[in-house]
Amino acid sequence: MDKLAWEVLVQRTVMPFGIDMPNSQGFEGRIRSAAFLDTSLFSMTSGPHAAERTQQHIQEQKDAFCVVSFQLAGTLHLTQFGRRAKVETGQFTTYTSDAPVKIEGSKGYRSLSVKIPLTRFRSSPEELHQLSAIRYNAEQGLAPAVQSFLKHLKAGDGSIGQPARAGISHHVVGMIEQMLRDQRTNSEPSETSADELRERCLAFIESNLQNPELNPQLIAESAFISTRYLHQLFSQTEMTVARYVRQRRLERVREDLASPLHAGQPIEQIILRWGIQNVSYFGQVFKKSEGCTPAEFRRRTLGQ
Repeated sequence: MDKLAWEVLVQRTVMPFGIDMPNSQGFEGRIRSAAFLDTSLFSMTSGPHAAERTQQHIQEQKDAFCVVSFQLAGTLHLTQFGRRAKVETGQFTTYTSDAPVKIEGSKGYRSLSVKIPLTRFRSSPEELHQLSAIRYNAEQGLAPAVQSFLKHLKAGDGSIGQPARAGISHHVVGMIEQMLRDQRTNSEPSETSADELRERCLAFIESNLQNPELNPQLIAESAFISTRYLHQLFSQTEMTVARYVRQRRLERVREDLASPLHAGQPIEQIILRWGIQNVSYFGQVFKKSEGCTPAEFRRRTLGQ
């Protein structure tokens, strides 16, 4: 199976992801799924590969889901909301489809997962976000019973009539939500604080100021968080994301204009170098901030 065929299969049975694999030649993968109204089960067996869900994938999909994945063999690395969980046999984790996520499966990867619409949970999406990308023990609490039930449910899918599927769906959602609530207090610490996430985003901004395409979506994807959560992180400061990027670019332009090393460079070239595409508008922003035009600022600081 080649990369494109696997990507199509994942999109059809799980949800849209971008796929990357170290060697598409000889790659083997299989997904078997069963639907119970809007809740679905799927078992996956595959070779080494990575699946990444970006803002573009999120925007193209109307509904949002929570996926709970039990690791049956191999190793899974899951990254979301700035957290990274290494999940091995006998453990499980969860992620939501409404925020960027990256999933990396090892050789001999095998898992059993359940996908549930976020609207089916009593917990809010924000509460479910706090549960994602954390490693849980599948051998304590309700987890063994849930996993056993899902395995039997998957095996007996063909003999279950349509009228019974609504009740089964309701039962599965209730079991999963209670299992997550119980396990939350016993999860292994892997959360990243809001301050650490914000610092990570600031570092990404700093190293990408020269990129004209730098925007909240790109910044959020770099930290595997949603743009909504990114704005929440910055709401605790005095600046919005856009204002911070604009301010840092202004400061870098100002530094270059005041540097003798760049005295021979055209002002427009300096402005464009820092990812600013509208030179005339930036001139207005600069004058409002500094009280003079970029050219006047250069003459004043360099004594020209």
